[in-house]
Amino acid sequence: MFEVSESAEFKPVDQSPVTVGGKTWPALVRDTIVGAINTKLIQPSDQIVSIYHRCAASAPLKPHFAARCPRPAAAASFVAL
Repeated sequence: MFEVSESAEFKPVDQSPVTVGGKTWPALVRDTIVGAINTKLIQPSDQIVSIYHRCAASAPLKPHFAARCPRPAAAASFVAL
């Protein structure tokens, strides 16, 4: 499991939709997989049998962040492979 911290102002994370494994996920999921391969946590030949993504607020919600996944000024995304 990977935890990715983000801040709208200081550390934005790409949440644009991309296709991974035949499903649509935030680009963060793809970037996490690529990062795990680049750092040798997993091998390119490893089979990922499931993906789970959840975003969790760690700060009060601000009105301009109420998009497809309500994103506060600071949040953590959890990606389980």
